[in-house]
Amino acid sequence: MLPATLTHLSATSSRAKGAAKVPQHARFSIDYLGSIAIIHRGASQLCGLDLDDFDAAGCALTVRSGKGRCDRVVYLSKPASRFVKRWISARGGDDGPLFVPISAGGTVRLTRLRGEAVRYILQRRQRQAGLTGITPHDFRKGYVSELLRAGVDVFTVQRLAGHADAVTTARYDRRGERERRRAAALLPIPHGHPEGAA
Repeated sequence: MLPATLTHLSATSSRAKGAAKVPQHARFSIDYLGSIAIIHRGASQLCGLDLDDFDAAGCALTVRSGKGRCDRVVYLSKPASRFVKRWISARGGDDGPLFVPISAGGTVRLTRLRGEAVRYILQRRQRQAGLTGITPHDFRKGYVSELLRAGVDVFTVQRLAGHADAVTTARYDRRGERERRRAAALLPIPHGHPEGAA
């Protein structure tokens, strides 16, 4: 499941050897928040975010010309928002791309992170965590399934995922037979015999 995968990748990241000029907690934030951002937008749209797209007070990111070619707002949980703030404190407050590369020596470079770099980070963390076969798109699928499992209605999930219609969202649903059984058990059925029954 998605939370367990994120926890495994993130714990591995926090143990990995970091560069001297970037605090270890900031490197943890880069990898963890990067994973969350992939869930919402995909690697290319993640890389397209700018610093002023982050609303710290509203715990939100504005995705410019995202899915459907229109801007949309993606809300973050408070822990995720804190991770963004921690990353920005290490990145610095200069205008430019939100997510930027870090040199081998640990120096932050204010140039736009590329999608290939995001995928490389994910692959490297997988190897360190002893996992295989995880792609950025898997995080999006897991994100949708976890929201549906938590009881969020499919139309709200559709908007959060940036899908044009709910049919696409439904294709991302990885819930199994157990979830369908649990849903059926929620249907209220009156107790006792129907009126007039023997």
